[in-house]
Amino acid sequence: MRVAKFTVIPGGGREREPPGVLQARRHFRQLIVELLRAIARGDDYESRVARELLEFTDHAVASKAPLRTIIDPVLADLQKRIAPEQKDITSHYMRQISDIVFASLQVAAEVGCTDGFAKARLSGRTSALEADIKEYIVEHERRSRENKWSFLSNLLQKHFPIRPKPRRPRKPPVIL
Repeated sequence: MRVAKFTVIPGGGREREPPGVLQARRHFRQLIVELLRAIARGDDYESRVARELLEFTDHAVASKAPLRTIIDPVLADLQKRIAPEQKDITSHYMRQISDIVFASLQVAAEVGCTDGFAKARLSGRTSALEADIKEYIVEHERRSRENKWSFLSNLLQKHFPIRPKPRRPRKPPVIL
């Protein structure tokens, strides 16, 4: 019987993650998602945030891996998903939406800060968000006018319809 001989190549293949790291990353990602959802909803009545925090903590402690090796890859991946590289986005509109979402997250983060420079940072972040929104609207209007219609006119009609005011009957003129 012949036995195969294997050669181990140093640095070849992928290093295995310590047990529990992948689960800790999964729960950390879900913790962030549940935090964002709870903030958007205004509550966490099902205690999803607490549940994911406990699961993350249990797996992170059990893995005995440095927290950075768990947290950093998750944050990098989420950042890529939320604000992908400009070259990775094919649609100009999706690029603008991505910019608005990222700027909104920055505003939300600064709103929660209480340090002495928070107001200044919030002001800058808010200005950047407003600029991104304006750019989005202006670009939509420019493109719509190229196609002989108006994005802004449709937007205003839909959300702020102008209803004709009822006319009061005219009083007959007074003859003296």
